Amino acid sequence: MRVIKTFEDVELLENTEVLNEEYLQWIKNYFLQLFDLLGRGETLDQFRMDWPDGFIAVLEKGDNLRDLSLLGLNPEADGILGCSLEYVEEYKLESTTFYRIGLLLDNECMMTYFSEVGAHDQEIEDYLAEEAVDVNDFEEMTELPEDEELPF
Repeated sequence: MRVIKTFEDVELLENTEVLNEEYLQWIKNYFLQLFDLLGRGETLDQFRMDWPDGFIAVLEKGDNLRDLSLLGLNPEADGILGCSLEYVEEYKLESTTFYRIGLLLDNECMMTYFSEVGAHDQEIEDYLAEEAVDVNDFEEMTELPEDEELPF
C-alpha cells in the first residue's frame, strides 16, 4: 500500500518506479486537481492531505483489503467489503486498467483508493467489478448526437 498525502509522496513514487508510469501519471494529475480544488493558498510543496479530511491510498497486490484499519476501515466489518462505497470508477489506460474508489468515512473525511484490476483475491475483484462504473462507457452515454437538440 502506498499512501499519498503530499506532492513529495508522489515524487517518491516516481523516483522508485514501483507503479506503472501511465497509472502513476493519472494519480499525479488527480493529486494536482485536489490541490487546485482544496488548496488554501499554500504552495504545492506545503499542501498536505491528512485526517480528518482524507487522503489517497494506492492499494497493491498483497495488501489485505479486509483489514484497512490504517485507512479508517474496521477489520471486524471485513474492511473494504463491509463498507458502503460512494463510487467505484473503472479506468482503462493503454497499459493498465484500474479502479478509483471513493469512500466517505464521515461528513468530513473522503478517502480515495486506487487499485489496479486483478491485484486482489477473486472475492474482492468480483465486488469491485460489480460496483464499478466504466467511465469510458459513461462518457459515451452522455454525448448527444450532433443533430439532436437539448430538451430545454
